[in-house]
Amino acid sequence: MPRETQTNLDPTSDFESENLPSNVSEAQPTKGLGLLEEDIVERKRTGVQWIIGAGAVMAIALGGAFAYYQWFRPEPESVNVALVPVQQGDVRILVTAAGTVELGGQRTLTAPEDVTVQRVFVEERQRVGQGEILLELRARSVQQELSDSSVQAQIAENTVQRDRERIQERQARLDRAQERFREAQELFDRGFISEFDYLNDQEAVENAQSELRDAEVQLANSELELQNRQLQIQNLRTQLADTQITAPFNAMILRLHANQGNGVQQGGELLTLGDPSQETVRLQLSDVDAQKVNVGLPVNISVMGPNSQIFDGRVVRIAPQAQAAEEGQRQQDQATVEAEVRLNEPSETLIPGSLVSVDIIVEESLDTLNVPTTALQMDGGEPFVWVRDNDGTAQRRPVVVGLQSVESVEIVSGLEAGDEIVATLPPDQPLTPGTPLNTPTVPDGVSPPEEG
Repeated sequence: MPRETQTNLDPTSDFESENLPSNVSEAQPTKGLGLLEEDIVERKRTGVQWIIGAGAVMAIALGGAFAYYQWFRPEPESVNVALVPVQQGDVRILVTAAGTVELGGQRTLTAPEDVTVQRVFVEERQRVGQGEILLELRARSVQQELSDSSVQAQIAENTVQRDRERIQERQARLDRAQERFREAQELFDRGFISEFDYLNDQEAVENAQSELRDAEVQLANSELELQNRQLQIQNLRTQLADTQITAPFNAMILRLHANQGNGVQQGGELLTLGDPSQETVRLQLSDVDAQKVNVGLPVNISVMGPNSQIFDGRVVRIAPQAQAAEEGQRQQDQATVEAEVRLNEPSETLIPGSLVSVDIIVEESLDTLNVPTTALQMDGGEPFVWVRDNDGTAQRRPVVVGLQSVESVEIVSGLEAGDEIVATLPPDQPLTPGTPLNTPTVPDGVSPPEEG
């Protein structure tokens, strides 16, 4: 009898056999088992096809939804902003103050005492050399004292004359007394007169000698008094000569405060002058600003008004002590510090006494990329600006900043020259990346950065 083939009825073996290569021979299954395999394979094929179909349907649905969103979604609303291009320029930190123009060494000469102006030798705007006589004064007190001293000197001279005459008189009296005493001595020796008469004549000589000595002492005193009076007159006349007012340096007369014949009290103003080869500006700084300023800092000086010319200069002096505000001034202006700046070259146009604006350059960065201060934004301490990209929409651009002034900010990196940035943000329309931007112009009140 033929030997029966043994068949493994374990269902898992059917699945294992599916994975065998076609060239691996196996015992042929029975006809019933072959139908089972075909059914399993068919079911698996149907499941895969169903999964693929479901995925395709889902993909089509998602694509349609995306297309619908892209087609029907609302366009972002455009925002009107002020745009400026990023430019090269200078960024400066300034201390600005108003000051008064003066000439170098400007001063007002005053009367040394109560005087009368005898003569005026100069006019306003006239240039004078050092040592040139400007005014001739008569010191009223000195003139009166000179007059009194002259009277006293005349009296002293008369006294000397009388004392000299008195000496002559006393000398003559002594001569007569001596002659009489010689006669009395001869007569006394011959016994013609008494000893009493002899002694009287001798005493008369001694008295005459004493009177002569007294007169000589009186004359010496009178001559000394006369000499003192004469010296006093000489000194007073020298003082009168010293009241000629001369120019202390090469100068220009700015103002005459007194005219010929005017009486001026001690300390009263006579004239004001200054050196026209130097022009300075005197200004008052707040104590806060004064702490930022040092001698030698550059300054720009301009006349207050539009299109004014700018003059260069430097700080030459800062007062070491603040000045308290005068009564009636505002509380916040309690103290100021006086400073002086000097023009590098005389302008020959600034008028002494006129008011000018002074910009003291505390710090500066020259010829650098910069943007208006209003364009700089902060996010968590990180600076950025809004830039308009090629398609006209807003994009955030992080930047690294350098020197910052009131008006502009130095850009170290993050921008290039020509980039268009938002100068000021609209107050009621916040920007987001991709927002369309309109009105690429600068409105009134916003200026682009200055070019260097």
